[in-house]
Amino acid sequence: MDCKEDVFQDFLSNCNDDIILNAELVPGEEYRWVIISRTGSEYSGTSLANPYGTGLTILQTDLPAGLINSYGGSFKLKLYATSNDCLQVVFKMARYYSEVWFDTRRGTLIKETLGCEF
Repeated sequence: MDCKEDVFQDFLSNCNDDIILNAELVPGEEYRWVIISRTGSEYSGTSLANPYGTGLTILQTDLPAGLINSYGGSFKLKLYATSNDCLQVVFKMARYYSEVWFDTRRGTLIKETLGCEF
């Protein structure tokens, strides 16, 4: 992966149930997420920020079966305000970022979160 300053880089383990994004968001706010594959294909859906505003969950059932796997390469995750699809959300993790770049790794480690818990 390239180094880009406004991008948080992380990884997930293979075969997760869901993807959990740990980021400071507006509690209960609906966000549109977009996952972009290494081939440029875009997959999107909506998720609510949790009641504490410390993240959101992207359900695997909202993604094509087998999309997130150790052979899928790198992915990009972006968030948008559902009230304005043109407004990309900048969110706070360790600092403020505009997107998350992640890949999936094989092994026995179970990791389904992007970022660290607050």
